[in-house]
Amino acid sequence: MIARTSVMGQHKDDRLDQIGRELSVQYVLENSLRENGDHMRLTAQLIQVKDQTHLWAQDYDYLAKDFLMWKTM
Repeated sequence: MIARTSVMGQHKDDRLDQIGRELSVQYVLENSLRENGDHMRLTAQLIQVKDQTHLWAQDYDYLAKDFLMWKTM
């Protein structure tokens, strides 16, 4: 499996449906991590490639110290 961020580095101007066809995938799991002071928010979303429909999305909020501890486990 290839991360979309890795793919996006190579295909910055390509649309998600084009990237999906090139990788022969039906779904993409996209995520982002944002930091605001001592808080961190992880956002994940599942996207169906053929019509770019968002099937699922969830935000997870953590204190930075808790997130870093969880990441090392």
